[in-house]
Amino acid sequence: MSIVDDESIRTAEFAGISSYARDTSSWPWVEKYRPSTLDDIIAHKEIVSTINQLVDKQKLPHLLFYGPPGTGKTSMIIAIARKIYGKHFSSMVLELNASDDRGIDVVRNQIKEFAGTKKLFRINLTDGGFDALMQLGKGDMRRILNILQAASLAYTTVNEENVYLCTGNPVPEDVATICHSLWNDSLADAFDKCQAIQMTKGYATTDIMKEVYHNTTELDLPAKCQHFIYDELAKLEHRLATSASEKLQLISLVSIYYMARNLLATDGVSD
Repeated sequence: MSIVDDESIRTAEFAGISSYARDTSSWPWVEKYRPSTLDDIIAHKEIVSTINQLVDKQKLPHLLFYGPPGTGKTSMIIAIARKIYGKHFSSMVLELNASDDRGIDVVRNQIKEFAGTKKLFRINLTDGGFDALMQLGKGDMRRILNILQAASLAYTTVNEENVYLCTGNPVPEDVATICHSLWNDSLADAFDKCQAIQMTKGYATTDIMKEVYHNTTELDLPAKCQHFIYDELAKLEHRLATSASEKLQLISLVSIYYMARNLLATDGVSD
């Protein structure tokens, strides 16, 4: 019997064998000749076809294989892992024996340490950016994550200003300037200042109104003045929702606070 030295023939002979090109003389045959790809698995064609499609579409869910010993469960999951991770297979997979590794120490030590080797993406999130996310998210986790993702893609640092700029909401500095003008400037000056900020930054009147409202709720105002402001802001919001002119409603917003100031002056700030 002749000895075959042709490398191409030897490669073809061992195609699909995961142990090829390694010293496996002492290995059990069940490990030595284990299939390395899904295409090398002979049985379960329907299952293999389904898994191939899920992997190709990157929609592979969590899997639980059940069946008698020796039917290909381990071979199939190893082949799946090789298909997904390729040359990084050995560093991306932790294999545990379900019969022996059931203790809590496995979770505390092996699994925890293995999971800790995963490199997570890094986001430079400041305290101000975090507070802005909480403020704009209003308890909606989906909205918070969407804002965080958008801000991290648009800016290298997710700070307070960048979060507000990314969402189009008025930044706190502009809100403070607008509120100070509404409570202190004349009607004409307050409108000019609010309009200048709106046109420069591209803020919607609705967003300005909402931020001004939140600022007002933090003020210690007489009940009569609060009732007047909230009632008028509700009417203003309704008009904006029915496609009223943005400029006219900005004038209306300034007028509401101008009238509230007169109401305070008439009734007395101490009431």
